[in-house]
Amino acid sequence: MKKFFIMICILLCSSKLFAAPVNEIIFFGDSLSDDGNLYSILKVIPRSPPYYKGRFSNGPTWAELLGNHYKDANHLDSSNYAYGGATAYSHDSGNLFAPMTLNAEVLEYYALTLFKDKSDKLYVIWIGGNDYLTEEEMDPEALTEKVIESIFSAINDLKSKGGQYFLILNLPDLARTPYAAENNLTQRLHLLTTMHNTKLAKALAEYAAANPEQKTILVDVYSFFDDLLAHPDQYNQKYQTQLSNLHQACWTGGLTLQSLQTGSQNTPRFHLQAQLLEQNNSALKKYNIRTLSEEILSSPSLKETYRVASIKDNGLDPCKQPEQYIFWDLIHPTAPVHQILAFRVLDTLEREAKDLLAG
Repeated sequence: MKKFFIMICILLCSSKLFAAPVNEIIFFGDSLSDDGNLYSILKVIPRSPPYYKGRFSNGPTWAELLGNHYKDANHLDSSNYAYGGATAYSHDSGNLFAPMTLNAEVLEYYALTLFKDKSDKLYVIWIGGNDYLTEEEMDPEALTEKVIESIFSAINDLKSKGGQYFLILNLPDLARTPYAAENNLTQRLHLLTTMHNTKLAKALAEYAAANPEQKTILVDVYSFFDDLLAHPDQYNQKYQTQLSNLHQACWTGGLTLQSLQTGSQNTPRFHLQAQLLEQNNSALKKYNIRTLSEEILSSPSLKETYRVASIKDNGLDPCKQPEQYIFWDLIHPTAPVHQILAFRVLDTLEREAKDLLAG
């Protein structure tokens, strides 16, 4: 962690980025950006250990590394409304778990900042992966259209409240995750990812042309992630990391959710319901625990974290030398990948927004 901030200062401390007019960064998204929000409600997943303090990884996320840098260097605030498992839109009209969509995150932001100026914030949105992991049969054209529409619905809503500055991240190739290989979804997830990114870039270009007074910035995570997998040694040298296992999850093998299903009183759903009830958490009282457990286990991202916790509960620890892995579990990246991504986002901001945000 200390190494990361030393490198940040070497590369960027001379920058005056965000001196004006932005005075706060607002994050919306899913488990890739969640800094403990979902855990603060459920107190069950992602459990620590093996996960890090409610993050979906073994260390801080790129979003909090970015926020912490600007807090230290420029006294800039940040607020995070990302929740693990969140989708761009609701895939089930019966969904009762409030934080599970982008729109819900934006509404939570409004509720907590009712009378605050919305024009001096940088709004960061990174979402869509869970939509594509969840929907295994829906037509790719229709699915990607719904996701992109939901993202721009949020952007336009923020704009209507005064929002002027937007940082949008596209998706890494979901086909490159261990989850895709294990579930025979490589071809479909590659198609969905490329369609999503193409439509996102086109929609952002059209939005920027129609709103020249605003600033929209796209971070190309897809190209970064492909390049990291193709040239890990270059990244290891530049960022002082040790990545060498590019395709396997550190927490892999061992138990599967299916292997726990030895009886009606010993299913993953039953265990999860019991764990949620044990929390006696006031935040959960408004939810039906049975329905909530079903929603959690219907999300590939959340189900994966529960699987890993189950492995840990059964006394197994397959994850040795996590600093060498790209993937912490079948879906989520390790802390070194989050650190490198934080640098890449900083590089993009320096290149694309320095003239607007330097003071």
